[in-house]
Amino acid sequence: MTKEIKSVVARNISEIQKAISQKTSEVDNLKQDLQNYKSVLALLNKSAGSSRSSTVSNGHRATGSRTDLRSVLEHLPENFSSSDFVKAAAGKKKDPRYLRQTLVRWAAQGRLKRMERGRYHKTRKAHA
Repeated sequence: MTKEIKSVVARNISEIQKAISQKTSEVDNLKQDLQNYKSVLALLNKSAGSSRSSTVSNGHRATGSRTDLRSVLEHLPENFSSSDFVKAAAGKKKDPRYLRQTLVRWAAQGRLKRMERGRYHKTRKAHA
């Protein structure tokens, strides 16, 4: 009888350890999700702050951030990598994910041509 009790207790211990492991994994996933959402919120807050730029005397909105990133692009060679762009824009206080997304957006607009993953070529629109 004591052997049966020991085996039941050992089985319960094993099940509890397995459950703890699963819950720990779930908690880690939730922590990662929380961090991702915090990053998105921070990015949205930065974006909202820059979109509220002041209106200049001619009635058009100022686009300082866009101009800054365009000037970064102008100073890069014809062929460059996304990491080159991120390094060149380091002083602009922009999240690297935002900078890479800007490259994707410019490629969709035709300003850049995506040569391969992380490699871009300037087009005529980039110079305009």
